[in-house]
Amino acid sequence: MIFSSNIFIFAFLPVALIGYYLVGRLGLLASNCWLVAASLVFYSYWNPAWLIILLGSIAWNYGMGAWIFRLSE
Repeated sequence: MIFSSNIFIFAFLPVALIGYYLVGRLGLLASNCWLVAASLVFYSYWNPAWLIILLGSIAWNYGMGAWIFRLSE
């Protein structure tokens, strides 16, 4: 999906924005989780195999950040 494509402008973007504001009523964590989920859908739309790579990168970075945080305490 390209940012200037019709499916992005008329389908994905409105759903992502409306969902963000509706879910945002539940709290900041809920709206952030919505944006993460929308981002994962956006990246996996082009090539679903990239979702696995992206999730692995997220897990690795989270683990390294937690490890660094423990070292700094």
